[in-house]
Amino acid sequence: MVLPPFGGGVDTYLHGVGHTPFGRHTARLDTLAIEAFERMHGEAEEALPEPGHVVVSSQFPGEYGGVENAAAAVTDGLGLAGLAATRVESGPSSGLAALEIADALIRSGARDTVLVVGVETMTRLPAAMANQVLARMATLEERKLGLTMAAQVALMTRAYLEEHGIERELLADCAVKAHAHGLQNPLAQFRKAVTRDEVLASGPVADPLRLYDCAPLSDGAVCLLVSREKGPLRLGAMGHATDHLSITHRNHDARTLTSFRATTRAAEEAFGRSGWSVEDIDLIETHDAFSLLEGMNLEDLGLFERGAGVRTVAEGETAVTGKHPTNVGGGLKARGHPVGATGCAQVAELFWQLTGHAEVEARSVERAQGKRPKKALAHNIGGLGNNIHVALLEATA
Repeated sequence: MVLPPFGGGVDTYLHGVGHTPFGRHTARLDTLAIEAFERMHGEAEEALPEPGHVVVSSQFPGEYGGVENAAAAVTDGLGLAGLAATRVESGPSSGLAALEIADALIRSGARDTVLVVGVETMTRLPAAMANQVLARMATLEERKLGLTMAAQVALMTRAYLEEHGIERELLADCAVKAHAHGLQNPLAQFRKAVTRDEVLASGPVADPLRLYDCAPLSDGAVCLLVSREKGPLRLGAMGHATDHLSITHRNHDARTLTSFRATTRAAEEAFGRSGWSVEDIDLIETHDAFSLLEGMNLEDLGLFERGAGVRTVAEGETAVTGKHPTNVGGGLKARGHPVGATGCAQVAELFWQLTGHAEVEARSVERAQGKRPKKALAHNIGGLGNNIHVALLEATA
């Protein structure tokens, strides 16, 4: 699919990132945002452009963090009162949605530089209450039937395993791989290796999913500074697509329970506007909130044939040393998943890897592969595959 070039001759560049540790924090939502902002400036080798707009990504700032009017609260906390401030929410894809808005502001000429702040505090509520809040992403009819997000992904997982003849043990190996990568990430919530047997023996969530198949509730914040001024990374293009809110309303065929069509549409848009193909991509961050999803997402992005994704992940092809390094910071599963910050964390990981930053020395793709990655893709899912963003990034040096 060929689409008009992205941006009408104006490019957007990424200049800096700031990333708090993910996990359990006692700090308030706005305090975490300040920490990420300070880390961004502390890491910068040169003076950063001054933002003219703040875009805050937070899915549940009121329910989880006790903060409403979050855009103004965060902007004030950062010492930037007076700037325009906007909050963006598109489910767990809010981070890349915020980047999309920032990019549009820059390419339209409305702003020269925009600060994106992804932040969420999810652990203050008891786990049962926190999961009830997350369940609101499903329709009322689905919730009445007990179809939580985990329950729906469990249905998809069972369908995928049965359709493609995949052993349950290979699914566990996907979680093992995520934890192996998280072990090398000082900012990850889980810096702990797990074995296949430990994954299979962990508590049941929704059959066949076990506890170690699921991303955790997390707190954390990430800042991204984007500008029309040339910087270390260029935003090549973005793609964005939706699907029916309820999985029961989607086109019913063999792919209904084993694919997210919105991922394919968003990727086609991004590749169509950039002129790139999936074969050009050196490094991927994909939304692996459950063990199934890394492999299934890579199929939807066009990297693997249908039914090959989970097996390929389990066999190590997406490890930092593999042919298609993916989620080398641990992904959502091990790095953590503070929903409003997740997409921003994906971009931060790609920024560090594509610029050879010391932050990723222990998990450096450049060191593992013998060459620095040049082009990368971030993929962020909202809801159960119904609001999806894809971003393509390219190193400028």
